[in-house]
Amino acid sequence: MPRFALHIGPKNIAAIAWCLRCVKRIGKEGHEPCSRSNSYEECRYCHRLGKLCVPVPIPLRGDVIDLLLLGPDRQPAAVAAFARKAEAYREAVGNSTDKQKLIVMQSLNRNMFRLVNAVCAARGQPVFPDEEEQVWPEVHGGVVDGKVEW
Repeated sequence: MPRFALHIGPKNIAAIAWCLRCVKRIGKEGHEPCSRSNSYEECRYCHRLGKLCVPVPIPLRGDVIDLLLLGPDRQPAAVAAFARKAEAYREAVGNSTDKQKLIVMQSLNRNMFRLVNAVCAARGQPVFPDEEEQVWPEVHGGVVDGKVEW
């Protein structure tokens, strides 16, 4: 197993926030892990190229771990599939911070639901049914631009 693929914790969070450009290099000869000196800076590879460093979206970071754990013979095809998935995600979500916030809130909700159920199960208490997991955002009525919305 590559030394940079080690991961402890939830599966959907990569230990290192890889950028999309570095993920596309996985499986190629001499690829190195995505690395940066600070979490808010661009990675060293993108900096060296003078290119924009775009981090992998949070919901897709678990896929990066899966790519790293694959054998070198299977990585190129998996990287190509990941690139298509990332592009589809970008098209669906775009750069809308509201949509990205909603996705993060839904992810937090899902993980909190699982945590509560795990604690309940450990204590011998009944767990919540799966259909109660999803909490949809409330739509607040009121007057917007002179029109009443409900």
